[in-house]
Amino acid sequence: MNLDLSKLEHSVAEKMAECCVPSMAITVVRGDEAIYTKCFGYKDLENELPPDENTVYAIASLTKAMTATCVGMLVDEGKLSWDVPIVHYLPEFRMYDEFAGQNMTLRDMLSHNTGLPRHDLIWYSKEGCSSTKELVEGIRYLKPNKSFRSLYEYNNLMFTTAGYVIERLTGISWADFIKERLFKPLGMNSSSTVIEGLSKALNKALPYKPGKDFPHNKPVLTEYLDFNGMAACGTVNSTINDMAKWAAMNLKKGTYKDKTIISEKTLKEIHTPHTVQRLSAPIEEVPINCYGLGWGTRVYRGHYNITHSGGIDGFSTYISLLPYNDIGIVILTNMDNAFVHFAVANTFKDYILGLPEKDWLAHMKAERGKLLAEADKKNKAIIAARKPDTSPSKKLEDYVGLYKHKAYGKISVTLKGGKLHLSYQGLACDLTHNNYDTFDTDLLGDYIKTLILVRFTLDNEGNVSELHAELEVAMNGEFIVFNKLD
Repeated sequence: MNLDLSKLEHSVAEKMAECCVPSMAITVVRGDEAIYTKCFGYKDLENELPPDENTVYAIASLTKAMTATCVGMLVDEGKLSWDVPIVHYLPEFRMYDEFAGQNMTLRDMLSHNTGLPRHDLIWYSKEGCSSTKELVEGIRYLKPNKSFRSLYEYNNLMFTTAGYVIERLTGISWADFIKERLFKPLGMNSSSTVIEGLSKALNKALPYKPGKDFPHNKPVLTEYLDFNGMAACGTVNSTINDMAKWAAMNLKKGTYKDKTIISEKTLKEIHTPHTVQRLSAPIEEVPINCYGLGWGTRVYRGHYNITHSGGIDGFSTYISLLPYNDIGIVILTNMDNAFVHFAVANTFKDYILGLPEKDWLAHMKAERGKLLAEADKKNKAIIAARKPDTSPSKKLEDYVGLYKHKAYGKISVTLKGGKLHLSYQGLACDLTHNNYDTFDTDLLGDYIKTLILVRFTLDNEGNVSELHAELEVAMNGEFIVFNKLD
């Protein structure tokens, strides 16, 4: 295979410019060697500092496959089983559905087959999220939206729980375990975990998000997100050089430079499809989407393809392996909610595989457009439901107070400038009266407007007793209920 991947560099630069992505680091691995590594753009826009192969990026959910591999190492040692109920290792573990809680296994958790939707707002906080122990204990209060083992439902908390199992079983933290058992043997010397590993790195990419002039995506500097309590689901920080080693180990069936990291049998189980994904309609090039254990598994234009994307404040990442072609591609960017990395990865795959060219960026933009149209449609419906020149049933002062949910924590409602003001997890927004005792608000206040409903209910004596908030869209209209404390 004689490839001149430099031919694609002009296309990469064009795609980045069109989508206003500050920087992109790319590596292509064949076997256990990186055959191409290139960095584009700026890790620091203001000072026009370019990234290099040792610039640290947050890789977000690319962490999940690493956590599954750490579990697999303990499976190899006979200390864990994919199919023994999790309560055997974590007796206090509970789910809202008692049957699911008693029967859930690591296989269920790592293949997103639990029936529990994301409920990400219990940990996504501008003030720093709760401890791992508190988050795992809170799972029992989160309602599922699907039956246990019925359908794919992506959930970050399950990977956090798997990391907690590692800690309880071995007596060392997930962060120390992954460092000793994965980073050191692979020579991933610039890789780390949790926010300090990124924020304190000397050679790091700064985090950017699209500006308010979306969809033009002009980058705006944002802050690194501290979600250390969720460590095992997505807090690894790495470089394109280090990620090449990780990709190589997966291509080489669990070995790297003649060193066995995980058995071939166990890694094959991790790479095997377990749960069918029904999130989007299939397309000709990708007719089948499944999920293994920490990896997406699919058919890409007739080739078996193992992938995963990652996204957290300021960063979007992607890894794509073609095991039967002995090729791996990793792309790291410092742009929140980017999609250009998918297009670039597919362009590289098509060139390497000798497949007909496709305008993948146009395809990705069209798919993004559909999502934006759906969000806009919902926003307009919420606005259309507003009843002008009406008032809620109580005085605004009566809604003021502190409201609590056993997993989501506390929401504060105050009165500012004649309007109700809501504060939650470091997020703050005004409430706009919609109808009766229902208000609407843009809680995230991001570059894409996303209105949600907040509804107050009264007790039998007519006092405000509960706040119902639309904090998990996958619950299909069922709100999260917070009880009034004062």
